[in-house]
Amino acid sequence: MPTVQQIRAIIVQIPLGTYPNEHPHGRTLLDIIQDHPVWCTRKITRVRLGVGTNNSRARLLRVHHRGRWVLVSWRRAGSNFREPPSLPSALRSAVRLQIMAWRKRNRLNSACCLCGAAGPLHVDHSQPTFLAMSSSFLHTRTAPEEFLSHRWGKKFKPIDRNFSIAWQAYHRRHANLRWLCSTCNLRRGSSQAE
Repeated sequence: MPTVQQIRAIIVQIPLGTYPNEHPHGRTLLDIIQDHPVWCTRKITRVRLGVGTNNSRARLLRVHHRGRWVLVSWRRAGSNFREPPSLPSALRSAVRLQIMAWRKRNRLNSACCLCGAAGPLHVDHSQPTFLAMSSSFLHTRTAPEEFLSHRWGKKFKPIDRNFSIAWQAYHRRHANLRWLCSTCNLRRGSSQAE
């Protein structure tokens, strides 16, 4: 099974919209799907390379299944793919709508706060960082230990609704969001970056 880096090296060579029979590396698209933990058990004959809905630079596999095209992450098929830690992923998912709303309200005023670059931009938690804010919130609470999976990672179970609502309210009160370009976001370090 290839690593995520090996798959990425192949994916970037394949033109968007390519079907397996249209490119020398096209057969690799079917091979990648056969190594995918979710799609390996399903009979897939049509795969093409496309882009995500909200990020034109993100390359995703589109799998034809039950009469419709479904977006699939090729990263999950890599031998060194690691699931995101469950609790941080669920905390991020719980406030995803707040971040999307901030993004929408501030889209006209969008430039990196550190270098002034115009894009592509990421929403970043600035003082307090997401890690500091979530640690402070969790300091006096017992966090759930089991989560549900969904397309953005993990999310809280319905039984943990009160915990999720409390976290959303805490985030709404304490989050200080700003725009950062990819370079500045990566420069801050993965422990602080959004």
